[in-house]
Amino acid sequence: MTDSNKSIIETELYQHVLEEIFGGFVRMEPKLLQSIETFSGEVFVDKKALIFTLPALFEFSCASFEQINGYKIPNDRSNYLCFRKALYSNPTNCLLRKNSAQIELETNHSDINKSQYKLVFIAPSQSLRCN
Repeated sequence: MTDSNKSIIETELYQHVLEEIFGGFVRMEPKLLQSIETFSGEVFVDKKALIFTLPALFEFSCASFEQINGYKIPNDRSNYLCFRKALYSNPTNCLLRKNSAQIELETNHSDINKSQYKLVFIAPSQSLRCN
């Protein structure tokens, strides 16, 4: 991974996930929902929740980022690990709660890459809490 890719993943791709993917899901944007529906990986909508594995979210995010920004982020292991680190090292749920959403564990697996997560809506009374 180049330093340039690392910087793009840690800042621009992370913001893209927060604003365009998670934010787009919260806003129920038709174009995003269509992209999710046609995606062949483990990113899908079930009962008003966005379900995903981290590797699939990375793959979907890279494709979405390229489509919107015209910059291709190679879908390789080092970039994926940088992406995963960005999700965990930032206050992702705190930022999502401002939009009445949060990420929860859907299915736990001993291999973090096989665990499923879900983006769900939360009550406005919970949206200001950041633990």
